[in-house]
Amino acid sequence: MKREIKLIEDQPEQMKTIKEALEARYRDVDVQTFETERSFRDYLKDVDVEHAALPEVVISDVMFRWDFPEPDAPAPPPDVESGTFREAGIRCWKQARKMGLKNVPWVYFTVLDADTTRNPANWDGLTRHVQKSGSFVPLFAELDDLFELSKEWSETGQEVTDALLNNPKTRAGLLEGIAAPLESCAASLSQP
Repeated sequence: MKREIKLIEDQPEQMKTIKEALEARYRDVDVQTFETERSFRDYLKDVDVEHAALPEVVISDVMFRWDFPEPDAPAPPPDVESGTFREAGIRCWKQARKMGLKNVPWVYFTVLDADTTRNPANWDGLTRHVQKSGSFVPLFAELDDLFELSKEWSETGQEVTDALLNNPKTRAGLLEGIAAPLESCAASLSQP
C-alpha cells in the first residue's frame, strides 16, 4: 500500500516539480495535490479520521490563495476574510489540527523564513519548517526523519507523539526548546 503525502502549493510549476521530486525519491508514495486553501479545507471536511488512512505527512506552502475566482463561489469564512494570503498555510495547519489530524506530521515548505511559522500558536512537535531553495535535500532530510519516526511508531504501536518524545534526538531538541533552530541544539543532538 502506498503512503499518502498531501501537498498544498498554488504555483503549478512548483507543484509539478515538487510532486515529481517526491515521487522519484519515495517510490511508495501517492502525492495528492491541493492548489487552494478552500480545496484543502474541503478535503478536511470529508476525511474520516476514525476509519480513513491518514496521510503520512502534509507539505504546505504558507502563502497561497483562498480559491480561484468563480462567479458562484461561496464567500470565504471569517478567519480567511480577516487574514491574508500570507497566512493560508498556517490556517490550514490549524484547521487540520482541529479536524483530527493531530498526529500527522506537517512540513511548511516556503520561501519565508522560520520566524513566520515557528510561533507557538502555529507549531507543535510534529511540525517542521523547510525554506525553499535550489535543492530538495533539506526537504528530503526532514521527510526521511519523519518517515523513520513513523516507521518506529507503526512497529511499536506508539502514538506518533510518544514515538517523537522517545526519539533521543527529538527529545534533546525539545529540551532545548521546540522553536529553537536545530543549529542551536547541535550539542544536544550530537550526544547519544
